[in-house]
Amino acid sequence: MDSIWEVDTVNIQDYLLEHSEVAELFEGLTKAQLSEVQLKPFKKGEYLAVSGEDDNNFYVILEGVADVMNDYETGERLACSKIARGDVIGFYGLLADGTKAQFTIVAHTPVLVAYIPREDAKAFFSTNPAFMNATGRRFVERLYKTSKLLAECGVSSLYHAAITYLLYSCNLYATGYPIGYTGPVRIDESRQNMADFLGVDVRSINRAIERLKKDNLVSIIKGKVHINALQLQKLEEVRHQES
Repeated sequence: MDSIWEVDTVNIQDYLLEHSEVAELFEGLTKAQLSEVQLKPFKKGEYLAVSGEDDNNFYVILEGVADVMNDYETGERLACSKIARGDVIGFYGLLADGTKAQFTIVAHTPVLVAYIPREDAKAFFSTNPAFMNATGRRFVERLYKTSKLLAECGVSSLYHAAITYLLYSCNLYATGYPIGYTGPVRIDESRQNMADFLGVDVRSINRAIERLKKDNLVSIIKGKVHINALQLQKLEEVRHQES
């Protein structure tokens, strides 16, 4: 798909044929039910959910990356994780009426979602347990991965934490490339993003990235971290050595 904004030319059935990792979420739905699935684009910076507001929207991300933001008592709103293709938003809100969103979710890049109106999604859950189980499992898997990421970064050296964070980010941003792409993946993160997530200052992040560059574990192109297939393999090896 050349542009996620060409929603009028995108057919959800055709999209699912090309993306098995998303298609498995919808396997229990009939053709009539799939016809109720809407495609909804978000521009970079637009909100998919806002903390404290009614959790009424059910989305499955098809393209792009979004920030999951947490509001702290200090008044700061910082990213605590990211979500990308196949991740589910609003699952819990379908199980309990009146649920409020716990996090603010913002499009980090342009994002395209599959949107199912609340009442339709609830009906799908009641008539298709496989749909509820698949989306619920994906929702729980994301929470587990986020918890694991935070825990690993919290007990590691900054060098190891930076590797863990970049591996996590690389897997997310890789979903934005065409199937079969083998080139380097651009990590669309500012040094401040990384510093906020890892709880350090930007200078510390700069030193960690310079060391990674010196060790040929990442490349820096126009100020952004890029990771190719060989570097990805080496990063995984170093990560396991330090674990």
